[in-house]
Amino acid sequence: MPMHEIPDKRKYLALIKLDLIFMDRFRKAKSDKKSLQNLFDLLTEGTVIVEGKHDIEVLKGLGIDAIPYTKFSNTIDCSLRNGKTFYLLMDMDKGGEDKERKAIEIIHTHYPGCRIDTESGKRLLKMLGCISVEQIGQRARSILLGSEF
Repeated sequence: MPMHEIPDKRKYLALIKLDLIFMDRFRKAKSDKKSLQNLFDLLTEGTVIVEGKHDIEVLKGLGIDAIPYTKFSNTIDCSLRNGKTFYLLMDMDKGGEDKERKAIEIIHTHYPGCRIDTESGKRLLKMLGCISVEQIGQRARSILLGSEF
């Protein structure tokens, strides 16, 4: 589609710029396999909360168990509440921000004394040059296995 036919050119150009920024970060991440592996190891030490089932499937393929933010208050064993770390891994968009806020409210209500880590998930997405959790699968595997993306 020619540029003059795109309804919102500024939004389109901003998305292209964002994609280029994230792809540049992804290229840099390829040289930092150890940091990625350390981040994956960290995420396996707590409970990873994501937006939905597609995110769960992607992470499962990378060896990380996750549960959706809508169901985790019924899923977590009460005996694990104190001292547990919840890693929130949400998409870097408005919907992800809203779901992150809701998840934080649920954790504060049902799991007082637990730690909430929102930065590790964001760091993972930025490291891989992704804006959604669903995008990290192939990129992470290519870095960890040393293959080209």
